Amino acid sequence: PLPSHAAQGGACGTTVPGGAVGPGTTWKLAGSPYCVTGHLTVAGLTIEPGVRVSVDPGARSTVTGVLVAAGTPAAPIAFTSSLAAPPSNRHWLGLVFAAGAPPGSVLEHCIVERASATGLVLQAPSHPPAIRNCTFRDNFAIPPSIGGGVAIVGTTARTVLADCRITGNLNAYFAGGVFIETAGGGSVELVRCTIEDNVAGVGIGAPAFLGGGALIDGTARLVACRIARNEVRGAGSFQISAIVAGGGLWVDGDVELENCAIVLNRCVGLTTLPYQRCFGGGLY
Repeated sequence: PLPSHAAQGGACGTTVPGGAVGPGTTWKLAGSPYCVTGHLTVAGLTIEPGVRVSVDPGARSTVTGVLVAAGTPAAPIAFTSSLAAPPSNRHWLGLVFAAGAPPGSVLEHCIVERASATGLVLQAPSHPPAIRNCTFRDNFAIPPSIGGGVAIVGTTARTVLADCRITGNLNAYFAGGVFIETAGGGSVELVRCTIEDNVAGVGIGAPAFLGGGALIDGTARLVACRIARNEVRGAGSFQISAIVAGGGLWVDGDVELENCAIVLNRCVGLTTLPYQRCFGGGLY
């Protein structure tokens, strides 16, 4: 098994053994870092600015109630892996808002990083959290996860990410940075967000690799966003006819782009497979 905090000799301010965290709980800066050693279910939690939440390998944090994690520019809140040194530093399983979570959650000035799954998942949100000034970085997702940094799955509400940075994430097949899927009249808005240096297509055997920066299936609006230096690759595929598309964005739906910059993105096919098709370095 992979080592825990204790095995590495790391200091923990407070050890959280997994299980349920109930309403009325506050994680204070004085108790940081909070070392989570098992699966966590958050029915209600407030986290103070500057707190570091360090999660052991194989553990996932699932929000079923209200989570208020409001950091500040000088004191962001970090959700990260307990394993410090690369390459073994991507082994917790991300932060997930479960379908049916109630209104009132906030992620502000937060960092979600180094998960071996999608960093942040919103599952069919009808009351999505307010997400502002957050960074999602260095997460690496493999199937069945879709989206390296953020996945918004089947939202039926208006879901907004404002002033967020999604960078350095990978997904084996689809949506290196962001996966967006809407349903039932839902929509997603990305406002002044930066999506850069993400990669999709580092796995093998898929018939398609799509959306290095983002994959959007449904209704979305991107305003004043920068989508740069993302890449979709077919180099890991054994499928000689694999479709590789959308280095920056892959879009299927009603998507509005307003004052966005889409620059220096790439679609890279495997040159030894002449029937592998590559479309749209910037947008497909």
